[in-house]
Amino acid sequence: MTLTISQLNTQLLFEHEKLFSSITPETINNTLTAALLYKKGTSKTSIVMKDSLSIIILDLEGDVQVDTPEDLAIFFEFSKLMYILRNYDAETLKTLKIMISINKEKETSSFNITCAKDRLSLPHMIMTEAQQDDFFSLETQVPEDTSKFLHWTDLSDSARRDFSQGLMNSALFLDTDEKKNNAIALYSNRIVSNDPTQVFVYNLNEKLIIDNWIPLHKRIVKIMVTLLLSGNLTEAFINKDLVYFSTSKAFCKLNNAVSNIAPPDEADLERISSKELLTKTSIELIKNTSNFFSGFYTSSSAINPIKLDFFKDKILCILQDSGLAEFSSCNIEREIPVDT
Repeated sequence: MTLTISQLNTQLLFEHEKLFSSITPETINNTLTAALLYKKGTSKTSIVMKDSLSIIILDLEGDVQVDTPEDLAIFFEFSKLMYILRNYDAETLKTLKIMISINKEKETSSFNITCAKDRLSLPHMIMTEAQQDDFFSLETQVPEDTSKFLHWTDLSDSARRDFSQGLMNSALFLDTDEKKNNAIALYSNRIVSNDPTQVFVYNLNEKLIIDNWIPLHKRIVKIMVTLLLSGNLTEAFINKDLVYFSTSKAFCKLNNAVSNIAPPDEADLERISSKELLTKTSIELIKNTSNFFSGFYTSSSAINPIKLDFFKDKILCILQDSGLAEFSSCNIEREIPVDT
């Protein structure tokens, strides 16, 4: 069997490259990260990537030719394909052809790409029947009953922009621990991200249609932020168990049931919220100061907070570190001017 794909819409692959790179895919033979599928009787080919939480299916656009009516499914290295595409300009990519040949009798196969005068043969592996059944049966379509899902398209344009900003900001405060607080919390009126050292609350301007609150796994947050930044997100359905995303040609199904977060309740937020204005300064000055102090931390450092002293005309930031057994100690101070 030989499958040939020509006139491939390579721009579609470039647009979805960050989506695929946002997950940690299962690998075959340590390097093969994606699957290319062709279903007999159709002209459709798809690239599929999955991990323990995610399934991403991208339907390719191009001219597909086959010489025998059989299913075809192989594993290949997605990063190698994208590396090849990035090395040609748009005009040259119009000549690109992908040719996959499988001879079951001789137990041989090839995965070749031609572009301009170049010919490239890529690592790959034919799927077993069990693997084919597994990949062809993957289901990413949204269930018929979506009444218990938060619908992206139900939000107004302003609510989408507000929600997107809140999601991006909250992602900056996500804990790195996969086993606890590995998610953010979506409420009807706010988005919360917290860990043992900090709580971030983004208050929404328009309410979401959520009965209670929904945890959202940090990997799902990362994928959604990727789609929002690229402008490719066309639909999203979110609930506490499953999340579905779609673009014009890609579909994602994500397991949200493994989310784990213990967000502060209203009483906690009231208790820890500031009620008195101490002083005012610019975000830019705080950002620059934070960047300055970050250079004195190492990846192995334990939590060592910066002390803040508030005065009428300044904020004094102090980092004191005694180092190991009193060696390599430091005392760093920086003043931030304030509005008077």
